[in-house]
Amino acid sequence: MSKTTVIIPTLNSEKYLRETLRSLKQNNKSIFKIFIIDAGSNDNTVKIIKEEKLKNLNFFLVKKNIAKSLDFGLSRLKTLYFSRIDSDDVAMKDRFKKQIYYLKKDKNLAAVGSNVLFVKDKSIIKKTDLPLSYESILTKFFVDGDIALAHPATSLRVQSVKNVGGYENYNFSEDYNLWIRLVFKKYKIINLA
Repeated sequence: MSKTTVIIPTLNSEKYLRETLRSLKQNNKSIFKIFIIDAGSNDNTVKIIKEEKLKNLNFFLVKKNIAKSLDFGLSRLKTLYFSRIDSDDVAMKDRFKKQIYYLKKDKNLAAVGSNVLFVKDKSIIKKTDLPLSYESILTKFFVDGDIALAHPATSLRVQSVKNVGGYENYNFSEDYNLWIRLVFKKYKIINLA
């Protein structure tokens, strides 16, 4: 299947969640399912999810940290790929389609990230300049210890992530930990401009 499952961890996400969900609607042709995994919100997060009426959405209440929530979602996937987005992010049109294209094209590719724009009051305040090729990502890692992938802007091959043990139980840096394990198992990772 050439579609992705989008995993969104939430916790008291009412401020931006509606915008996030609406951005997924413009990517609907590339999305098989949307998993929202909530850690126990006590604001209007659940109300917003119901109001947006996304037909392919599955909601789970899992009162765990982000790594355990992501592993919970990973264990329920029926697609070859999954994509990450945070509840305060917006997906550009065709983001998932473009990332899946590269994952399909290269079976050794485990993750496809992208540069991101930081927005405040509807104005772009910063744009990342992440290395794009696998080789340049590795060089950056060996030079300064940073694996330059923005986790909420990645699409990943499910089997590759499972092969390295999924997300390990960290309260933070669960993404960095995953990138290191993928790289050391010789999986390729890239970014799109």
